[in-house]
Amino acid sequence: MPEPRLVNLEGRLEAFLTRHEDLFANNPANLGRCKLVQHHIETTGNLVFQNRYRTAVHLRPVVRQQIEEMLKNDVIRPSSSPYGSPILLVKKKDSDYRFCVDYRKLNENTVKDRYPLPRIDETVNSLHGAMYF
Repeated sequence: MPEPRLVNLEGRLEAFLTRHEDLFANNPANLGRCKLVQHHIETTGNLVFQNRYRTAVHLRPVVRQQIEEMLKNDVIRPSSSPYGSPILLVKKKDSDYRFCVDYRKLNENTVKDRYPLPRIDETVNSLHGAMYF
């Protein structure tokens, strides 16, 4: 017999998620971008501009279509930044393509924020006896 606190938990969780469904993106068109905070990446001062990677001719329409879709859905915007990183398409299991940006060179020239991480064993121990995560 389940504990009384667990009875109807699924129903309560479903009701909660339904009540707040406007907070979740159920497709890429609902993603958008956050306009509340202006993000700034601190760099070492080295300009990072890479030439684009070659894209197979048969994938160019896919790139164009995904860029147009992201522009339309306000996920990206046109930029005149002197920085530039190449894009590539990675094939997913369902044969669709994932649009990726190779930021490795930019990451190499990014000033690291050094914050100590909590000890994992202390974090796991703090969950002892917890029922919900």
